[in-house]
Amino acid sequence: MLPAGAGIDEEILAASAPQVRALLVQRLELVWRACEPQFTDPDVKPDPRYIEAAIRVVDRYQKLYRLDHPQPAENRGTQPSQVSARDQLKTDLLALEARLTGGDVVVG
Repeated sequence: MLPAGAGIDEEILAASAPQVRALLVQRLELVWRACEPQFTDPDVKPDPRYIEAAIRVVDRYQKLYRLDHPQPAENRGTQPSQVSARDQLKTDLLALEARLTGGDVVVG
């Protein structure tokens, strides 16, 4: 029987996720290093078992780095420096338009 309160809760999982990912990457690298000579060494006759293991390593990397999911495009217009630059450009364009048309400019 486990004592009361024993276990891994969501907070512990969230806190340890970066360390576990790093450990997974290290272990995947070990497997890859064992498989790599099957691809790179011309004197080695490729073994299908190592090739299959290498494919699985690549698949796990893809899942770990979420390469199989489309990445959302960055909305660069929301960064503070770009927002202020955009506002300044708008003000400058309105001022230029006012000078060209001879009218008053309303900045806002």
